[in-house]
Amino acid sequence: MTLKQQKQQGFTLLEVLVAMAIVALGLSAVFMQVNQMLGSSIYLQQKTLGTWVAMNRITEIRLKNEFPAPRETKDNIEMGGINWGYTINISETPIENLRRIDVAVYPADNPDSIVATAAGFRGQIIERAKGPLMPGTGASGAADDSLEGTSE
Repeated sequence: MTLKQQKQQGFTLLEVLVAMAIVALGLSAVFMQVNQMLGSSIYLQQKTLGTWVAMNRITEIRLKNEFPAPRETKDNIEMGGINWGYTINISETPIENLRRIDVAVYPADNPDSIVATAAGFRGQIIERAKGPLMPGTGASGAADDSLEGTSE
């Protein structure tokens, strides 16, 4: 049997190189997608935890028995295995007995990178009105008021 009579079996070097290039392009696209999904997952985790920190700070202020004075405070807290820094800004509003609470949350080691913000309000309890709500009507708005002069 001569060399010319043998059938060629297998792939040529060029075919193997082209196939490897195609596989490499496909794998790089897959790795890019996985990397993007991982980045999105980390971002969503930080955004969720940061929002929880902000809402917890607002809730703590609302639950205190004192009406907050306008001020700005900064502090740190640990949540979800991450050390968070936060800034609370309590400001006055046009309504006399109402304060606005703004909270900005960031990783404690990077205060310039705000991850989440939240806003809320805290009102001061006002005493219930005594006497008639509308002068001359006798209606006080209380649930236990009885109607006078309704005998038949």
